[in-house]
Amino acid sequence: MVRALSPESNEAIGERLRLIRLAYGRVQGYPQDLKQVEFANICGLSRQLLNNAEAGRERIGLDSAKLIYRRTGADLLYIYYGETRALPLALGREIERLQQTQRSKKA
Repeated sequence: MVRALSPESNEAIGERLRLIRLAYGRVQGYPQDLKQVEFANICGLSRQLLNNAEAGRERIGLDSAKLIYRRTGADLLYIYYGETRALPLALGREIERLQQTQRSKKA
């Protein structure tokens, strides 16, 4: 049986960061999925920091999360708790599409 992740776990936060990265790339019109190194550069982060955060090995710090927010509009409530109501509309819709695709692949 697969255990559900707490929305505040490092793994859940990491998954939301991955979704932000992919959704942001699509909203911005990138022809392929935005790579970690590209997204890290766009946001002013190191690739290693982003990689560790997305993998759930480390919790992203507040200052780094604020850099992501400033670039993408993905607010801290979404990053840390999964609250979607304050996401920019296009980003939120793309994240929802990515999640639906992910769920259908698991089914």
